[in-house]
Amino acid sequence: MHRPRGRGANLSFDKIILVSSAHRFAQRVRPNLMGDMKLGVAMTPNKQGLSIALFDGDTMLGQVALDAAALEKHIQALGMRRSEMAEQVAPTLEPGARLFGLENPAWLTFMDDGGPPNLALRHACFGWLSFAFSPESARLLGVSLVRIADQADGGSPQYRGPPPRS
Repeated sequence: MHRPRGRGANLSFDKIILVSSAHRFAQRVRPNLMGDMKLGVAMTPNKQGLSIALFDGDTMLGQVALDAAALEKHIQALGMRRSEMAEQVAPTLEPGARLFGLENPAWLTFMDDGGPPNLALRHACFGWLSFAFSPESARLLGVSLVRIADQADGGSPQYRGPPPRS
């Protein structure tokens, strides 16, 4: 556990991430920074929010407190910025890739007036995620899910999706 000095000392930053690229950027802005730059995350005692802090060694440089709605907004904004990065998310899954999956998430399907079929999945970390499919892809997804559900007792299901789009 990381116990900061100064403001925020009442929170226990138990999730600490070394951020070397942030350190290089911060040194350009504040050349007197000496320690390792780290991000810390602490849940409020009532679990109604969390604080994200930037540390230089053990010294907290600043922090921001977020409630659930603000955190979700920032996660979505980070995701949008991530999608703009030169290094894209891998278009296919490597064999044996480890995924952070959720078992039996809440889901729903819908179609907006004249729009494509949509599948919305509730992710405990990222909120509701919506995916729009062409009618052909929606049918293929449905058939693929039925096929692997039928195989669930007989072994490890294989990836059966449409080829990734470039």
